[in-house]
Amino acid sequence: MANLKNVLLIVGNGFDLNMGLKTSYKDFLTSFNINDIQNKLVYELLLRHKTNWVDIEQELENCALHGLTNIEQQNVLKPNYNSELSKFEKDDYIQLKISLKSYLKKQEEKEIPNFTTKNSYNLLSKLLRRKDIKLTILNFNYTNTIKRLKRYIYEYYHGIDINNFEHIYVHGNLNDDIVFGIADNAKITKQHNYLLKSYDIENNTTLNISKLLNNSDEILFYGYSLGETDTTYFDDFFKECCVYDDKIEEEMKKKITFYCYKEQGFDELFDRLFTLTEHKMSKLKHLNDCNFINSFE
Repeated sequence: MANLKNVLLIVGNGFDLNMGLKTSYKDFLTSFNINDIQNKLVYELLLRHKTNWVDIEQELENCALHGLTNIEQQNVLKPNYNSELSKFEKDDYIQLKISLKSYLKKQEEKEIPNFTTKNSYNLLSKLLRRKDIKLTILNFNYTNTIKRLKRYIYEYYHGIDINNFEHIYVHGNLNDDIVFGIADNAKITKQHNYLLKSYDIENNTTLNISKLLNNSDEILFYGYSLGETDTTYFDDFFKECCVYDDKIEEEMKKKITFYCYKEQGFDELFDRLFTLTEHKMSKLKHLNDCNFINSFE
């Protein structure tokens, strides 16, 4: 038991999407009837979505910096909207957060047909059944999808050691409260500090993600795009992965596997890694055992 490998599975929204759940920000925004929206911030985000793909957390920073530019340009207001079109208040953000949580709760309660045929399920099942590892799942989702699948796997396969498994929600879950906002390095004025993830009173975790990354023998990213709002979690790690150490033997290289969705997913992930490694992707691949796998089925 002393020789168990430490394996870290980092899960993003692509995991839920692979299971067939409509949990993307696009799904959330398009669930609104634009004629019924009473929230300026939601209205702005939906207008932005109509012209481009929207990452809500990134757009929150843009809205704080530049105002609600689409509403201002459209000059379309309902009678109860504030006349200062480009501004939004803390209550707008709080209601957005409540709406997101309510929407995701409805999604996670849905049945998942044919889930045992999904790549995400097969990966989780394979990892939970391995007897040579200590598995930690770092979950950036709010949903209980992992717990639902884990329960089924434990019931279906006998002899799994549940003591060799740890499941960590990075930003909370829908049974409690969720941490929703932007990174601390965002360039916003103090009037919008409530948008910062660290501002949230529920964000009291002492989780040391850098320690988890450095202590893992194998790291798998599934459906996680290393988005800009979570950059601070991985900045140092990927830079360190590009530093040459002549004492590291071939068999001691850190194994890092990225599950991407088609070519588009690979391109987006490559762009993020290119930035995080400070344009040293070749070194990342050379000094580590890197693998890129298409998760599309």
